[in-house]
Amino acid sequence: MVMDGNFGPGGITEGLEAMKRVGIGGLIFMEVDVGIPKGPVAFMSPRWRQHFLRANQEAARLVLEITMPASPGWTGSGGPWVKPERSMQKLVASELVVSGPGRFTGPLPQPPPVAGFYRDVAVFAFPVPEKELRIENIEEKALYRRGHFSSEQGVAAMIREPAAYREPPRNQVIAKDRIIDLSDRLGAGGQIV
Repeated sequence: MVMDGNFGPGGITEGLEAMKRVGIGGLIFMEVDVGIPKGPVAFMSPRWRQHFLRANQEAARLVLEITMPASPGWTGSGGPWVKPERSMQKLVASELVVSGPGRFTGPLPQPPPVAGFYRDVAVFAFPVPEKELRIENIEEKALYRRGHFSSEQGVAAMIREPAAYREPPRNQVIAKDRIIDLSDRLGAGGQIV
Protein backbone atom coordinates (compact mmCIF):
# COMPACT_ATOMS: atom_id res chain seq x y z
CA MET A 1 0.00 0.00 0.00
CA VAL A 2 1.31 3.37 -0.99
CA MET A 3 0.55 5.70 1.88
CA ASP A 4 -0.34 9.34 1.25
CA GLY A 5 2.03 9.88 -1.68
CA ASN A 6 5.05 8.32 0.04
CA PHE A 7 6.14 6.50 -3.10
CA GLY A 8 9.64 6.15 -4.58
CA PRO A 9 11.74 3.86 -6.78
CA GLY A 10 14.02 2.59 -3.97
CA GLY A 11 11.12 1.52 -1.81
CA ILE A 12 9.41 -0.17 -4.75
CA THR A 13 12.40 -2.40 -5.55
CA GLU A 14 13.18 -3.14 -1.89
CA GLY A 15 9.58 -4.01 -1.09
CA LEU A 16 9.06 -6.28 -4.08
CA GLU A 17 12.41 -8.05 -3.63
CA ALA A 18 11.56 -8.68 0.05
CA MET A 19 8.19 -10.17 -1.01
CA LYS A 20 9.92 -12.45 -3.51
CA ARG A 21 12.50 -13.56 -0.89
CA VAL A 22 9.83 -14.72 1.56
CA GLY A 23 7.75 -16.50 -1.08
CA ILE A 24 4.92 -14.04 -1.72
CA GLY A 25 3.71 -14.57 -5.29
CA GLY A 26 1.92 -11.30 -5.91
CA LEU A 27 0.38 -8.18 -4.50
CA ILE A 28 -2.58 -5.87 -4.62
CA PHE A 29 -1.33 -2.34 -5.24
CA MET A 30 -3.37 0.32 -3.45
CA GLU A 31 -2.93 4.04 -2.83
CA VAL A 32 -4.35 4.84 0.61
CA ASP A 33 -4.81 7.94 2.74
CA VAL A 34 -4.23 6.92 6.33
CA GLY A 35 -3.57 10.32 7.86
CA ILE A 36 0.24 10.15 8.00
CA PRO A 37 2.34 13.10 6.75
CA LYS A 38 1.81 13.54 3.02
CA GLY A 39 4.54 12.30 0.71
CA PRO A 40 5.87 14.21 -2.31
CA VAL A 41 4.15 12.13 -5.03
CA ALA A 42 0.58 13.20 -5.82
CA PHE A 43 -1.75 10.40 -6.91
CA MET A 44 -1.89 10.02 -10.72
CA SER A 45 0.70 12.78 -11.29
CA PRO A 46 3.31 12.08 -14.03
CA ARG A 47 5.79 11.12 -11.30
CA TRP A 48 3.26 8.77 -9.67
CA ARG A 49 2.56 7.07 -13.01
CA GLN A 50 6.31 6.70 -13.60
CA HIS A 51 6.66 4.98 -10.22
CA PHE A 52 3.65 2.77 -10.90
CA LEU A 53 5.18 1.73 -14.24
CA ARG A 54 8.41 0.87 -12.40
CA ALA A 55 6.45 -1.19 -9.85
CA ASN A 56 4.93 -3.21 -12.71
CA GLN A 57 8.30 -3.63 -14.41
CA GLU A 58 9.93 -4.77 -11.16
CA ALA A 59 7.05 -7.18 -10.50
CA ALA A 60 7.52 -8.65 -14.00
CA ARG A 61 11.31 -8.97 -13.44
CA LEU A 62 10.71 -10.81 -10.17
CA VAL A 63 7.83 -12.89 -11.61
CA LEU A 64 5.30 -11.43 -9.16
CA GLU A 65 1.66 -10.82 -10.05
CA ILE A 66 0.51 -7.27 -9.47
CA THR A 67 -3.06 -6.02 -9.58
CA MET A 68 -4.88 -2.83 -8.63
CA PRO A 69 -8.36 -3.08 -7.12
CA ALA A 70 -11.29 -0.87 -7.96
CA SER A 71 -11.88 0.41 -4.45
CA PRO A 72 -13.88 3.28 -3.03
CA GLY A 73 -12.07 6.54 -3.39
CA TRP A 74 -9.40 7.44 -5.87
CA THR A 75 -7.46 4.21 -6.32
CA GLY A 76 -8.04 3.03 -9.84
CA SER A 77 -11.70 3.95 -9.96
CA GLY A 78 -12.10 7.66 -9.69
CA GLY A 79 -10.79 11.17 -9.83
CA PRO A 80 -12.10 14.68 -10.27
CA TRP A 81 -13.46 13.75 -13.70
CA VAL A 82 -15.99 11.33 -12.12
CA LYS A 83 -19.05 13.22 -10.90
CA PRO A 84 -20.69 12.10 -7.61
CA GLU A 85 -23.77 10.69 -9.36
CA ARG A 86 -21.49 8.43 -11.49
CA SER A 87 -19.17 7.37 -8.67
CA MET A 88 -19.33 4.40 -6.34
CA GLN A 89 -22.48 4.61 -4.25
CA LYS A 90 -23.40 3.81 -0.68
CA LEU A 91 -26.93 2.71 0.19
CA VAL A 92 -28.34 4.64 3.17
CA ALA A 93 -31.73 4.53 4.86
CA SER A 94 -34.14 6.56 6.94
CA GLU A 95 -37.39 5.71 8.65
CA LEU A 96 -40.66 7.35 9.56
CA VAL A 97 -43.22 5.81 11.91
CA VAL A 98 -46.83 6.79 11.14
CA SER A 99 -50.11 5.69 12.71
CA GLY A 100 -52.86 4.23 10.63
CA PRO A 101 -55.14 3.42 9.11
CA GLY A 102 -55.11 6.55 7.01
CA ARG A 103 -53.52 8.26 4.07
CA PHE A 104 -50.00 9.64 4.41
CA THR A 105 -49.15 12.65 2.23
CA GLY A 106 -46.11 14.28 3.84
CA PRO A 107 -42.52 14.14 2.63
CA LEU A 108 -40.33 11.21 3.70
CA PRO A 109 -37.18 11.99 5.69
CA GLN A 110 -34.02 11.98 3.62
CA PRO A 111 -30.91 10.33 5.10
CA PRO A 112 -27.74 12.43 5.14
CA PRO A 113 -26.16 12.37 1.66
CA VAL A 114 -22.75 10.80 1.15
CA ALA A 115 -20.20 12.77 -0.93
CA GLY A 116 -22.81 15.43 -1.68
CA PHE A 117 -25.05 13.11 -3.68
CA TYR A 118 -28.42 11.51 -2.86
CA ARG A 119 -31.12 9.75 -4.88
CA ASP A 120 -34.14 7.75 -3.69
CA VAL A 121 -34.10 4.11 -4.78
CA ALA A 122 -36.84 2.35 -2.79
CA VAL A 123 -39.63 2.90 -0.25
CA PHE A 124 -41.18 0.14 1.85
CA ALA A 125 -44.03 0.19 4.37
CA PHE A 126 -44.69 -2.44 7.00
CA PRO A 127 -46.37 -2.78 10.39
CA VAL A 128 -44.08 -2.24 13.37
CA PRO A 129 -43.72 -5.49 15.34
CA GLU A 130 -45.35 -5.67 18.80
CA LYS A 131 -41.96 -5.76 20.43
CA GLU A 132 -39.38 -4.06 18.26
CA LEU A 133 -36.04 -5.82 17.93
CA ARG A 134 -33.12 -3.73 16.68
CA ILE A 135 -29.72 -4.97 15.56
CA GLU A 136 -27.19 -3.57 18.01
CA ASN A 137 -24.86 -0.96 16.42
CA ILE A 138 -26.69 -1.17 13.07
CA GLU A 139 -25.52 2.32 12.11
CA GLU A 140 -21.88 1.22 12.33
CA LYS A 141 -22.43 -2.31 10.98
CA ALA A 142 -24.16 -0.94 7.88
CA LEU A 143 -21.44 1.75 7.62
CA TYR A 144 -24.03 4.54 7.78
CA ARG A 145 -21.92 6.10 10.50
CA ARG A 146 -18.32 5.00 10.90
CA GLY A 147 -15.00 6.82 11.16
CA HIS A 148 -12.30 6.35 8.56
CA PHE A 149 -9.92 4.46 10.83
CA SER A 150 -10.45 2.15 13.79
CA SER A 151 -7.70 4.16 15.54
CA GLU A 152 -9.86 7.32 15.39
CA GLN A 153 -11.25 8.51 18.70
CA GLY A 154 -14.78 7.23 19.25
CA VAL A 155 -14.53 4.52 16.57
CA ALA A 156 -14.76 0.91 17.75
CA ALA A 157 -11.63 -1.04 16.84
CA MET A 158 -13.90 -3.94 15.89
CA ILE A 159 -17.58 -4.70 15.93
CA ARG A 160 -18.07 -8.04 17.63
CA GLU A 161 -20.69 -10.48 16.43
CA PRO A 162 -22.03 -13.46 18.38
CA ALA A 163 -21.03 -16.90 17.10
CA ALA A 164 -24.68 -18.00 16.94
CA TYR A 165 -28.01 -16.23 16.67
CA ARG A 166 -31.20 -17.43 18.26
CA GLU A 167 -34.43 -17.19 16.29
CA PRO A 168 -36.35 -14.12 17.58
CA PRO A 169 -39.95 -14.53 18.77
CA ARG A 170 -42.59 -14.03 16.05
CA ASN A 171 -43.85 -10.81 17.69
CA GLN A 172 -40.42 -9.23 17.07
CA VAL A 173 -40.19 -10.11 13.37
CA ILE A 174 -41.61 -8.27 10.33
CA ALA A 175 -43.45 -10.85 8.21
CA LYS A 176 -42.30 -10.69 4.56
CA ASP A 177 -45.86 -10.86 3.26
CA ARG A 178 -46.72 -7.69 5.24
CA ILE A 179 -44.03 -5.55 3.53
CA ILE A 180 -45.48 -3.24 0.87
CA ASP A 181 -43.20 -1.87 -1.85
CA LEU A 182 -44.18 1.79 -2.43
CA SER A 183 -41.20 2.63 -4.67
CA ASP A 184 -43.40 3.22 -7.74
CA ARG A 185 -45.40 5.81 -5.74
CA LEU A 186 -42.38 7.93 -4.82
CA GLY A 187 -42.56 11.36 -6.37
CA ALA A 188 -40.07 14.20 -6.66
CA GLY A 189 -38.74 15.55 -3.38
CA GLY A 190 -39.36 12.33 -1.43
CA GLN A 191 -43.17 12.70 -1.54
CA ILE A 192 -45.49 9.67 -1.70
CA VAL A 193 -48.04 10.23 -4.52
